Amino acid sequence: MMELAWLFGLFLVMLGFLLVISSFFGDRDSGPKEGYPEFPERKEKKFGGVVLIGPIPIVFGDARMAVIALILAIMLMLLSFSLILGWFR
Repeated sequence: MMELAWLFGLFLVMLGFLLVISSFFGDRDSGPKEGYPEFPERKEKKFGGVVLIGPIPIVFGDARMAVIALILAIMLMLLSFSLILGWFR
């Protein structure tokens, strides 16, 4: 039974490789070409982000999005600590 599962997994990997390779030879026409809509340029740039190094978040930016990212990073950090502590008990 284990050999059958191993062969099935190998078959799926090979099928994935074949699909990726065959996608290069497919039809490249993506339909009618239409211009992109023109949007007015913004003068004010806002940015923000989070880099998670292990469970410790590093937050940067000056926008409201950075605060939301900080809250999300703290929640993910607490979740990772709880999973780590629960795993080793």
